[in-house]
Amino acid sequence: MNSLFLLYVATFSLGLFSLGTLVYATEPRAISDQLVDVPRRGLAIYLWTIVGLNALVWLRGIFPTIGAAEPSAALEGLGLTTNPSWVQDLAFWLPMAAIAAAWLWLRKPWGYVLVGAWLVYTLIESVGVGVDQLYGYAADPTTEHATPAGAAIFGILAFVSLVPAYFYFRSRRADSRLALDQKVHNGNG
Repeated sequence: MNSLFLLYVATFSLGLFSLGTLVYATEPRAISDQLVDVPRRGLAIYLWTIVGLNALVWLRGIFPTIGAAEPSAALEGLGLTTNPSWVQDLAFWLPMAAIAAAWLWLRKPWGYVLVGAWLVYTLIESVGVGVDQLYGYAADPTTEHATPAGAAIFGILAFVSLVPAYFYFRSRRADSRLALDQKVHNGNG
């Protein structure tokens, strides 16, 4: 709880409602039919890797506290009784990404849609955590929870996440590119 609490709630809500809008307003077959040359397996492996590494980092902090006399020791210095990021990631975001990757691997239309959304989310999240690390360090240079090194790591992760996003978003059929070029050329796009 801090002065940005309502902003945190609003951004989480925006993420959920954006996902709901995506599901409601998207015809997944139309998207999957356009992405015939997307590197499905490479993107699925990338997502599973991100999910696995993220889960390991969170579980590394959680497992030692299970059954401990002071279970909130992992949150010491944060002023929290539970970590909302652990809850959101482990209950929703990471399982959704793992399922999206499996659907993409299996050529399920929703896999194409959700992996594209996840790639954008990962980029935004990496930038956001990097900025959070910088501001946290600026506010309290003695904290171990926010460091310039943490900001640099997430800056690198943001840059790395551009690579799979590039391969996903460049994977449109040639005839759809031609139709778009013609639409733009004719002033309709």
